Amino acid sequence: TVSVVDLSRCKLASLDGLAQQLPGLVSLKANDNRLSALPDDLCYLRSLQELELTLNHLTSPLWRRVETQGDLLPSLRRIDLSSNQLSSLPGLLSRCPQLYEIRAGVNRITSIDNIIPEGAALHSLRVLDLQDNQISELPPLQECTPNLQTLVLRNNSITAVPPLWGVWDSLTSLVLAGNPLRGLRLNIIDQ
Repeated sequence: TVSVVDLSRCKLASLDGLAQQLPGLVSLKANDNRLSALPDDLCYLRSLQELELTLNHLTSPLWRRVETQGDLLPSLRRIDLSSNQLSSLPGLLSRCPQLYEIRAGVNRITSIDNIIPEGAALHSLRVLDLQDNQISELPPLQECTPNLQTLVLRNNSITAVPPLWGVWDSLTSLVLAGNPLRGLRLNIIDQ
């Protein structure tokens, strides 16, 4: 059974039918194609652990018609959506219980409020990379990402960091270079 597929630089405009043809897929790389959306059935690949979709034309929402209850991509550990045209990250990512790493740099994301719907949490998330977007405000993420270790927000429009981030026990790396910060309280970086 094929479990790893690399379809990078194949000039693909669609991944329709892939989930039915390869239900045991563990790793899918479809970088540098012409994808603007993803087929809804891709959300139900139970074994998929890694999904790389960089350098495409993906827009929000990624999936159009997906059931609103239950886990999606239950084995997904890493997703890379960098260098697309996303204006937001899909809230559906909060329904991926094993998700360890989200990379979505070089997009058009303006807010990270919608990544995790109210009351939900990504307990497995350790890396969140949102560099080179248009994010200006930061919510208190530690409640919904209590185990996050690395947060990359380089080259956004951030002017202030929430004071509570200074007592965020799990956060060990915070990258804010290239933001127009008005000041940074020492207690935020001292912790």
